[in-house]
Amino acid sequence: MSAIREATIQTGETIQRMLEKSITGEAELSPSDVEETAYAEFTDLLENKYSGHTLHIASEDQETIYSVNEGDEGPTYVGCLDPVDQTEKAVNGDLSHSVTNFWMGEAEEIEVDDGSLRSIVRPEYAIIYSLGDDLVLEADYEEDDWTLRAEGDPYGFMPDEGFSFDDGDISDSLQASRQNLTPGKYTVACDYHSKGSRVFHHDTIKEPLNREGIRVDSNGGSLYQSMVATGQNHIGFESDPTKPTEAAGGIIAEAAGMERRSMLGDEITEIAVIQSEDGLRRTLHEVVWNPEQVEHPLDIINRDKHLEENSHKDKPIKPLEVYHTNSNLG
Repeated sequence: MSAIREATIQTGETIQRMLEKSITGEAELSPSDVEETAYAEFTDLLENKYSGHTLHIASEDQETIYSVNEGDEGPTYVGCLDPVDQTEKAVNGDLSHSVTNFWMGEAEEIEVDDGSLRSIVRPEYAIIYSLGDDLVLEADYEEDDWTLRAEGDPYGFMPDEGFSFDDGDISDSLQASRQNLTPGKYTVACDYHSKGSRVFHHDTIKEPLNREGIRVDSNGGSLYQSMVATGQNHIGFESDPTKPTEAAGGIIAEAAGMERRSMLGDEITEIAVIQSEDGLRRTLHEVVWNPEQVEHPLDIINRDKHLEENSHKDKPIKPLEVYHTNSNLG
């Protein structure tokens, strides 16, 4: 996966340089400028350096998929790219939670037609590059087990004590850090939701967690989910259906030994990736948590009401196979 790691890191570094010019007044950027540049950088690098089997990539704001090595006789892989997560904050100079992230896996079912794609994908790899501190987190699934690697310092104040990819798997080191950071019952959860859905999120998720002494922040995205692995966050929700590009952080957390379930309580062994002329479908909903900090957050929240309210807002939370079988590519 070295070509994908290199493409992710170089894309992040390119965006950092763009944003620096914006801050110094050398360039005027919009979020779409940043996203398009990042997407072009990532795909160009893969075009030149990726030598694996067929890979189809769905991206956050693209109308069609990008394919490399198409026609290879081996297995077919599908990946999801978010060139810059939390782009608006990044353009305004806040890189603290902005990342370039990517995940991929072998397609177990797939249909590709003129830039559209419908597939069931079993995650095998995920990477996050944090624009704010150059931290790289990378999870790789081989021989029925996850390996989690990192480059940099997840905590931001021990740069000389940070990780290197040469260190190998860092899961045990992160477990020790989590135990040091959370010796008591102080628990933080993150659940991103838009203004229009705040009322029922407050009633169904935030208030029940608050009653258990759990602080809930309205934030989301791959980095917040991955921070469950590092212990800086203890529960991460993507409680509304969201695009599968957000899955990288949850995959990384799971690789570190964290629990991960859909909002229906099911294990997430596969993800539906559906890209059509209407864009990338919202097929991911999940909760990731540290089992040493909280036993099962889905037992705390008012899940039945949450599922019902989502259906009323035309955001029904469905099983994976329903997203897949009920989707048309046209």
